[in-house]
Order: sequence, then C-alpha cells, then structure tokens
Amino acid sequence: MLLSPLATILVSLAAALVAFFLGWTAHRRIGEGKVLRAEELAEKIVREAEREAETQKKSALLEAKDEWFREKAKLDRETQAIKSEMMQSERKLQEQEQELLRLQATVREWQHRHDTLAEPPPPSAETSRFILSAVRM
Repeated sequence: MLLSPLATILVSLAAALVAFFLGWTAHRRIGEGKVLRAEELAEKIVREAEREAETQKKSALLEAKDEWFREKAKLDRETQAIKSEMMQSERKLQEQEQELLRLQATVREWQHRHDTLAEPPPPSAETSRFILSAVRM
C-alpha cells in the first residue's frame, strides 16, 4: 500500500506543520521560561539592591548620629571649660574688688590721720596769753 503522491505530500505537509507547531511551542515555552527566569532574577536583584540601599541608609544615619553626639559632647566640654574659666575670672575679679575696697578704706584712714596731724591743735589758754603778751610788748 503505497500512498499516492498527493497523500504523501499532504502527510509530509501535516508532519511539517505539526513539527513546526511543536518547535514553535517548545521555543516559545523555553523563551517564556527564560524570560520568566530573567524577570525573577531581575526582581531578586532589585530586592537585594533595595535591601542593600536600606542597610547603607541605616548605616549612614547611624554614622551621622554618632558624629552628632561626638560633636555635641565636644561642644559641651568646651562650654563647660568656658563656664569654669568665667567663674574663675569672676571670683578673681571679686577678690580684686574686695582688695581695692580694702585699700581705699586704708587710704582714707591715712588721709584722715594726715589731715588731723597737719592741723595744729588749738592753742591752750596759757599759750594764747603768752602770745598776746609778746605782741603787746
């Protein structure tokens, strides 16, 4: 039983169409699988990149906070040192003011003594009579 040439051509054509369809379907599925895997890989890479970015962001934020606390502590130390210096200067100034007041009182006391010594004491009655008698002669 031989097939007629037309039947052979039709069978061959049908086989070629089936083979083409199967090849195309297989190629499409393989291509879709590759695309699907590529998309999954891309999503995985994006998720990892987002996680890494978030980690770096947190790390940078922590570093910034640490730097802020270090600078704040440094500023606090400097402020405390300046306050201490100001208080010490204020105490010294108060001591100098007290010393000046004490010296001023001493100078006033000496001036009062000098003024008292510079004025001759009032003459006694006897001295007055002697002077008057000396003038009358």
